[in-house]
Amino acid sequence: MKKSVLLMIMILIVNMMLPVSMALDMNQPYIVLEGTEEIQVMRAGEEGTFKLTLKNETYNTALYMDVELSGEHPFRTDLNNLTQYVPSVEVKKSVKLEFDVEVSPTAQSKLYEFDLVLNYVNAFGTVYKQTRKVYVKIENNTVGPILGAYTTVGPEYVFKPGNSDAIGIKLVNSGTMVAKDIILKISGFGVNNLMLDKDVDTKKVVMIGKESSEFVYFNVVCAPKAKTGIYPYKVEAKYIDEFGGTYEKEFEIYMSVEGNDTSGAELAIKNIKVPEVIVPNEPFEVSCELVNEGDILLEKAEASIEYPSEFTSKSTSKKVVKNLKPGATSIVTFNLMAKSDTKSDSYSGYISVKYIADGDTEDNAQTIQDYVGLIVDGSSGTSKPKLIIENYEYGGEHVLAGEPYNLKLFIKNTSTASDTKNIKVTLSSEENVFTPVDSSSSFFIPKIAAGEIYEHNIQLKTKIDASVKIYPLTIKMVYEDGKGNAYDAQEKPFEESEALSVAVAQPVRLETAELIVPFENYVGQPFYIEQEFYNMGKATMYNTMVKLEGPESSSSSYFVGNFEAGRSEYYSAEAFANEEGTFEGKLVYTFEDALGNVSTHEEPFNYTVVAAPAFDEFGNMDFNMNEEFPMEEPQSGLPVTKIVIGVVALVVVVGVFIIRKRRKKRKLKMELEALDE
Repeated sequence: MKKSVLLMIMILIVNMMLPVSMALDMNQPYIVLEGTEEIQVMRAGEEGTFKLTLKNETYNTALYMDVELSGEHPFRTDLNNLTQYVPSVEVKKSVKLEFDVEVSPTAQSKLYEFDLVLNYVNAFGTVYKQTRKVYVKIENNTVGPILGAYTTVGPEYVFKPGNSDAIGIKLVNSGTMVAKDIILKISGFGVNNLMLDKDVDTKKVVMIGKESSEFVYFNVVCAPKAKTGIYPYKVEAKYIDEFGGTYEKEFEIYMSVEGNDTSGAELAIKNIKVPEVIVPNEPFEVSCELVNEGDILLEKAEASIEYPSEFTSKSTSKKVVKNLKPGATSIVTFNLMAKSDTKSDSYSGYISVKYIADGDTEDNAQTIQDYVGLIVDGSSGTSKPKLIIENYEYGGEHVLAGEPYNLKLFIKNTSTASDTKNIKVTLSSEENVFTPVDSSSSFFIPKIAAGEIYEHNIQLKTKIDASVKIYPLTIKMVYEDGKGNAYDAQEKPFEESEALSVAVAQPVRLETAELIVPFENYVGQPFYIEQEFYNMGKATMYNTMVKLEGPESSSSSYFVGNFEAGRSEYYSAEAFANEEGTFEGKLVYTFEDALGNVSTHEEPFNYTVVAAPAFDEFGNMDFNMNEEFPMEEPQSGLPVTKIVIGVVALVVVVGVFIIRKRRKKRKLKMELEALDE
């Protein structure tokens, strides 16, 4: 009976050492994105290669992987195959992917964040799905289709009652995208001017290519009772771009009618000349010929030009020609300038001439007009100095919160003709997340010559509690041109602002408690390796995993997942040893920060394995004690040695039971708290 008590105690010890279950799929291959030094930059409307590198961080091979670019990406889905097949990603190996893509011409200039979706199986056929965030920066210099009535074509003479001819409208697409399905409608006809002659007021043009033109004609007849004058006609254009974007424009054209109430004087506006492309803030000339096509002397012809509010006149807008003989020609010129903030588009203006024949009075004055198409390209280079941030560097793909970094700016003067000087550059950021170190937020540049790139370094420090995300850093530049002018013709100061993108990450900080490893273990018997660990940083550790290396174990890995700041976790693994000796092992912690950078922390340890104690045929433990030191035992009852050992074993068992019960309770509590959150 007494011998069986010790046997029961030993059985209890073995039962207490049964494995601890862990809710973890140990067979899942875990795939991460290997970081690059900088975010890839691509241009809207251009073809390129989007590159990624996948790495298998686990000891399980990923098979039959489908990789797809998904979400709000800037790539054209109608032309590009945004999926790839990867037969396998081997253990601890990397695979490079290249997607041949064309960036949509309508993609905005910004940093795009979208999804990389991974579908694969493991060696046992279990299906898994992972989603990773990927980034690409897009620069867009494209201009949508800009449709304008650049000029009108009518008869070589003014319309007279009963005459038939055609009005030709030249449509010009000055944009960098195709205009499609163009619906053109003209209105303004009446019995006092022109009427359609067996024609419709709406015409359709299938397509006008980028920087191309097309003529549209309307057959008209001058009404029998038409009166002398210049008559406006409204032209409406509706069209789409190649991606379905819709546009609407309105123009006015003017046609001259000479009714039966005139004195016979005839003046024509011919050879209107205007630059093919107008650059903002650069003066240009509009000229035309005034031709007396009648047989009567014109006493006075007063020419003027009307232009939209986006333009300004650099000279008098009225020109007077006196005593223009029959058949004679006079050239008049107007000096205009598009304002510095004029957008790329097609604008409408017109030249108007009021003239009086010799012997007539103001009451008999006649007026003619002709259309002037003004096409502005706001993206063209100009003599006005313009500063841009051509490039910038900050030492990698992110900066750490609370730590300083060096920002290198490359500031370019894009003008090819004008220098800049007395340049003040000011930096500002959202929530003051970036502050200069030992300097102010502004610095001074004496001069940047035309076409020159100026390099400047400034040390910034990131706010210690900054969130993990991409922050804008605004660079404002106020400057003068080479002549010391600080304002343009519209009294607007020379200044430019650009927003840079800087990724901020929080440094991750893993702390561990004392590693618990039994001092002595028995061959063939399980033992436990345990450690508590904490996230002592200010940011979440993503895809956190703990692995046991060295001893054999059926539960060597523990996948924590997202390990929030301020939380603690507990790792416990059952290990086995099959031979005696002293061995080395280690716990390996791996985790990612918010930007996908992988970190590793190792906890090495030693463990000793000895032979398990033997039992005799009666169930007594054989201690193999030296016979020179025999212990006196009572004649009856349980031996003293066995009693002492039994008591000690019982205390150990109870202690282990209590400790493990408390640890399980604490771990369960943490899991419940995480579930509540």
